[in-house]
Amino acid sequence: MTFESLPAEDQAAFTDYYLPVSEKVSVTVTPLDASSAAALDEGTVSSEYASTEAAQTAVAAAKGCYGGYVKRTAYSAVNIALYDIYTEGSWCSNGSSVTSASFSRSWSTIGVIGWRDAGQIGKGSGVVSGQARIWAQRKMIFGAGGWDVQTYQPCLRLNGNASGGKTASTICSIY
Repeated sequence: MTFESLPAEDQAAFTDYYLPVSEKVSVTVTPLDASSAAALDEGTVSSEYASTEAAQTAVAAAKGCYGGYVKRTAYSAVNIALYDIYTEGSWCSNGSSVTSASFSRSWSTIGVIGWRDAGQIGKGSGVVSGQARIWAQRKMIFGAGGWDVQTYQPCLRLNGNASGGKTASTICSIY
């Protein structure tokens, strides 16, 4: 039996429950040295933000080294969280521009039976236009009974700025 041979209503139910149609991204920042820790203690930098916009708005200029991760969650048509992917890295700045960027790791968590992580298939880090860019790509597979039904290769990039703030994007490169 193949997916195409299923009745239309069964195909629709399968698609609605098991295949991603939307995503949510969140960001977390961790100070890695005394300068950035002081900014956190003073309230200049927060450790978690509900959105990319909140992270950008809340972070004032503060030199130091920062670490953090970004999270991308895939949702089905009926709003079931299928899986999360994460990219983690660190960067340092002199207060006005980023001076270095480093990839740490990527990983995933699975929310629905049938999905599996086939591993990291790409990664990179660098400084472009004064911004740290740290990315990873994973291979996520949905299957049952030994058959792979869908394969996705989502990317997630952490973009760190000189003041310790960060955003996320879904780009597989530093450019």
